[in-house]
Amino acid sequence: MKLILKNILPVIILLTILLAIYRILDNTINHKKYKLIDFIYLIFIIYFLMLIYVVTCDGLLTYEPVNNLKPFKEILRYRLGSTLFIKNIIGNIILFVPFGLFFKLTFNLKKRYIFIITMIFCLSIELIQLLIGRVFDIDDIILNIIGSIIGSKLIIKKE
Repeated sequence: MKLILKNILPVIILLTILLAIYRILDNTINHKKYKLIDFIYLIFIIYFLMLIYVVTCDGLLTYEPVNNLKPFKEILRYRLGSTLFIKNIIGNIILFVPFGLFFKLTFNLKKRYIFIITMIFCLSIELIQLLIGRVFDIDDIILNIIGSIIGSKLIIKKE
């Protein structure tokens, strides 16, 4: 499964870029106005594909996977400021900032809906990781939700 995803991801990204080029040329030739939302969707598609790659193919395990079902167990394990802290804690938060930003920007969803969507998506990711031989970690879900909520707060409404 990992090998299939690893080999198909560059093709999907290339097709996405070709679709973007086609859209730009079509708008230019037919004198259509460019819509910002088209570029936002394109950026999100590329982000989403990279996210799937990171959570399924990147960082193949070289140790026996141990699942974590105890909240904050892994979060509290790392020394503040250490390389592992930055990679695992800060990285999991930053990884989902665009997720919350996208849903707030495109659908103007309330925080509770972004929370629910992120929770369902992250739970799905962790279950997929479990099925493909990676680790299920409840702390990843917590950190990803925090990142998504931070992303949703980056959009300030004009009143």
